[in-house]
Amino acid sequence: MRMVSMHHIILYVMKQNLHTRFTNCVSESGNYVQREGERRKAIEAAKRLLLGGKLSYEEIADAMGLSVEEVKALDTKRSA
Repeated sequence: MRMVSMHHIILYVMKQNLHTRFTNCVSESGNYVQREGERRKAIEAAKRLLLGGKLSYEEIADAMGLSVEEVKALDTKRSA
């Protein structure tokens, strides 16, 4: 039977730990990209709703998951 040294055990544990951390990092970056894509879609939809002029800032913010301040900042008619 082959003896496994403490050195080999430590290296194995470190490798597993590094692999887990790397996998978590990749997963988190994928989630970030997805959230940003969803946010961009919400902003574009809010802009279209503002152009329609039928909904309040509060209604648009609630429907799109944005803050009222964010919706107000998107309103190009208000800025003009």
